[in-house]
Amino acid sequence: MAAFADMAAAGARAKDKVADGTWINAHSQRSQTGTIGVRVQRKMNAAGNTDPTTGSWVVIEDDATV
Repeated sequence: MAAFADMAAAGARAKDKVADGTWINAHSQRSQTGTIGVRVQRKMNAAGNTDPTTGSWVVIEDDATV
């Protein structure tokens, strides 16, 4: 687990994960505290809305998180 090295690394991760179908949408961002992250929209759960994180936008600040 590590923070993103820079905005370019976060942007590349966002582009790669959208291209391979892991995330629906994604973009790099910097929080108000200056932390670099990726804001991603995950796929919907096939079983419905049993998991509130599916289909939602989440911020990932760890470059190893999927």
